[in-house]
Amino acid sequence: MNCKDCGSKVWLKFNAKGVYKERFTCCCSNCKTEFLYESPTNRFEFANNDFLPIIDTFDKISKEEKEIIVTEIKVQMVEILNHFICCTWGAHYSTLFDKIIKIYLDNPYVLDYVLKSEIVRDIGLRGRTGAKIFPDLLSCLKQVNSSKIQQYLDSEFSNL
Repeated sequence: MNCKDCGSKVWLKFNAKGVYKERFTCCCSNCKTEFLYESPTNRFEFANNDFLPIIDTFDKISKEEKEIIVTEIKVQMVEILNHFICCTWGAHYSTLFDKIIKIYLDNPYVLDYVLKSEIVRDIGLRGRTGAKIFPDLLSCLKQVNSSKIQQYLDSEFSNL
């Protein structure tokens, strides 16, 4: 995705506070423009629908199309994690983790936001900044590919 002002590449920023609370913005590293991320008009809900047909097309679509889908997955990661944490259907739970979360969860701010929310039941396991987790969830998240997520987990839950 490119900046609307200068055309340079932008990066996604999750806003846990402020005007854009719980929203993603696009930030340009060149001209410092920041604008609200807008989902495509044909938005697919990765948390609730059968996302496998989309994921399975990755080797058949253009790099640009794949980038749009991956960006949308990352923007929907709060909803995806919430669904994953509450999911009771084993096959969907496993597939959601293996095909989406394990590969595309790379933003520790998103994970921290979810772990501090009411979606995670409080069973007494708390991180150093108040994030809550239960043993099975920690075990799953330790399998995520992102080194940023691993650093977050190691830092937040070093006491467990």
